[in-house]
Amino acid sequence: MTTTIHGAPFGLGRPSAPHYLMAAALGIGVVFALVVGAGPSFANHHVGDITLHTADTIADTSSIFLASLDTLDTIKIGDKYYIMTGGRAADHGFQVLDITDPTNIHAEGQVAALRNIFDVNFHQIGTNIYALTASQRDDGIQIINITVPSSPTVVATVRDNSNNFTKLEEVRHVAAIQIGDHHYAMATSFEEDGFEWMNITNVTAPTHVFTGTDNTLTEANKAKFTDLDDAKSFFFRQHGSNYYAYIAGSSGVQIVNLVTVLHFEVV
Repeated sequence: MTTTIHGAPFGLGRPSAPHYLMAAALGIGVVFALVVGAGPSFANHHVGDITLHTADTIADTSSIFLASLDTLDTIKIGDKYYIMTGGRAADHGFQVLDITDPTNIHAEGQVAALRNIFDVNFHQIGTNIYALTASQRDDGIQIINITVPSSPTVVATVRDNSNNFTKLEEVRHVAAIQIGDHHYAMATSFEEDGFEWMNITNVTAPTHVFTGTDNTLTEANKAKFTDLDDAKSFFFRQHGSNYYAYIAGSSGVQIVNLVTVLHFEVV
């Protein structure tokens, strides 16, 4: 099975201007989906060698739920391409659209989810592929098995103030990384100015590992996090044997060295 993840969100919040830009390579061209505000539809554009033209427009219907859409990303599973969408409705908050043929985009599967999915990212454990979603309204994250795109299944739900998780209020971003033989996820809390670090190696039972909070001492070296106020998006990078998280706050970027799975060092 080949899994390829594409996607480039370039905005935060819900502006009236374009909200997200998504791209997926299809054949010799690229399909772009541009979401405007939080409206009920978006347009796909196929970019050939020279010209740009509309390939299709996807609208909210009885089978494709795009009203109150908040986020989307794309992934290749096997020989097909999919959009994974998240919105504010709980009964069809997470949806899989097959975009392999840009002129015949159709709903592949959906599952009830936490409301206000603000972010979605993908991670593979063994032969299974998962979508990690961040719920801003319901203060938590979900892990959804999307290995079979027509039948997405929620395998774990983690909520704020439960099972030692304390930094999941107004979650803005969630992503996972493999370090050694273990798999971990980080989620940022806009409201609580920090992040939650959890072990998801047993994907059906995520466990709390560590929380980081703005202006709070770390366990590793008693340094303070100083740029986690209104923590939003982040990304991981490996440099040599070290792994780093770069977290965007309201006043700067917090760089965190994931020295071990239990302790953090502020760079």
